[in-house]
Amino acid sequence: MLREQIAEPGAEAPRALLDEYPPPDPRGAEAPEQPLAGQWSIWGLTEIEPSLLDILLNRMVLPEDQRNEAAAEAAEKALDRPMKVLDDTLDDRAHLLGGDFTITGLNVAAVLTMAKMVRYDTSGYANAHRWFEACTGRESFARARQL
Repeated sequence: MLREQIAEPGAEAPRALLDEYPPPDPRGAEAPEQPLAGQWSIWGLTEIEPSLLDILLNRMVLPEDQRNEAAAEAAEKALDRPMKVLDDTLDDRAHLLGGDFTITGLNVAAVLTMAKMVRYDTSGYANAHRWFEACTGRESFARARQL
């Protein structure tokens, strides 16, 4: 992509350099993992966030007379399946994708951060809990929370 953008005359040297040393993917994923990076990000938004939002609305946001505890409990139960998927995925690895913390992990952890707000207990999913605590225990997470 970037190579094609360098089209002006005299840009042969930068193009050659990019051919030899391509820039790293900003998502932090290796080429074979790139489809999974998007898949995991969308997964967090579609499989975890709706249930956490239901819990948030029915326990904290809606006026007392409009809250529905049964809906909040159903949302907690609905989290069992995606949390098990996350837990099983993290059974043999420290990071969601690749060998380090990436934008993919950041995206899923950011969605799951709402679990702390609504006091959803992730400890029943040991691998996911360990991973999530590591993500939210990062110094950068603490700095972002102060903003």
